[in-house]
Amino acid sequence: MKKVRCVMKKTAVNPPGPIVISGGQAVNRPTDERPSQPFVLPPPEARTGLVLIITGMVLMFIATTVNAWLVSEIEVRDVFEEQEALVGLRQIALCGGGSCSEPNNVQSTAALYGSCYSDVMSSSGGDEWYVDRKCARLKELKTAGDAGSFGLFIGGGLFVFGIIGVVRTNDETRRKNAYSMLIAASALNPVSLLMWYSFLPNMVRGSASLGPGLVLACLASLVGAYGSLVLRHHTKTADH
Repeated sequence: MKKVRCVMKKTAVNPPGPIVISGGQAVNRPTDERPSQPFVLPPPEARTGLVLIITGMVLMFIATTVNAWLVSEIEVRDVFEEQEALVGLRQIALCGGGSCSEPNNVQSTAALYGSCYSDVMSSSGGDEWYVDRKCARLKELKTAGDAGSFGLFIGGGLFVFGIIGVVRTNDETRRKNAYSMLIAASALNPVSLLMWYSFLPNMVRGSASLGPGLVLACLASLVGAYGSLVLRHHTKTADH
């Protein structure tokens, strides 16, 4: 007579969680719900890269507030005499024949182009070719400011999302995506500067000398680029 052995397979069953009284009703909270873990700092090499990138972004933000990126001779609206001016990212400050250490009449290039366009359009009877000829340099200055600002805006957005990604998780694998955003944000700084400079009028570039704003922007790009290299090296080392 064969003996039949009955083997019972044990299955893992989660024990019932604690019962919490909420709004007068008993709620059974699962035991696998755990409180959020405290923030853990990234490894030392990653921290160094992050600090450098953050420093570069802060310096770039400060640079955008400086009027003098370039000091150059320019004819405003092509009807005034040529004079020295401080050219910024999106603004221009006329020196008024005096010292550029105390510039006056600081205006945005977009506002100057808009004023030139409306004035010349009304005086020429709607001649677009004549408007383009008279306001050409201001249009180029406006385009340069728009192109540079667009690149910096995209870089700033990537920077914010990258920092949020680093803070929200302690998992090094998930943080790599955030690191990639920060590296891309830092890379957009020098790209934005090149875009801005390439759209400037030839008159401005031909007689330009460096101003403190552009020096600070270049320094910000170098600091951010070095931070990106450090952070990139960390991600490659972590993969291996």
